Amino acid sequence: MAIYATWDDVKAMYELPMPDEAQPRIDALLKQASARLTALVPSLPARIAAGTVDPDLPGGMCVEAVLRVYRNPSGVTQQATGPFSRSLHATAARNEIYFDPEQVKSLLTDVNGSLGIGTFRVAVPAPQGPAAPLDTDPVGYYTPEQLRLLWGRW
Repeated sequence: MAIYATWDDVKAMYELPMPDEAQPRIDALLKQASARLTALVPSLPARIAAGTVDPDLPGGMCVEAVLRVYRNPSGVTQQATGPFSRSLHATAARNEIYFDPEQVKSLLTDVNGSLGIGTFRVAVPAPQGPAAPLDTDPVGYYTPEQLRLLWGRW
């Protein structure tokens, strides 16, 4: 399994000195973040190996996800002490490995800018149009021919 970031990457991005005792937890969070990102974008390891995706992009996403959990392990959204209070943004307050859908979408794009994913429609291969007046009842509901005499219609 590919791991997109390392302990040194997280340590370099953290704004305070990070204690060495935190390394096992950070390594486990990096492993979990990399696995989740690979589950969201299964082609990512192959595309990194092929050179179509910059490895710093998923690495940075994993570092951000791990630091969110490290900074706020209990998922607190508000803190208050005396007259002072602090509120955190909903995405910053998450205490789980989470990736922004827009960032994941940026990993899904190929070199040509196409998402490579999408939807398609399946239809009957025949001309489509509104129901003819003879095919429906006056109010617009279809009544099978066998039941029209039973229900008093026609």
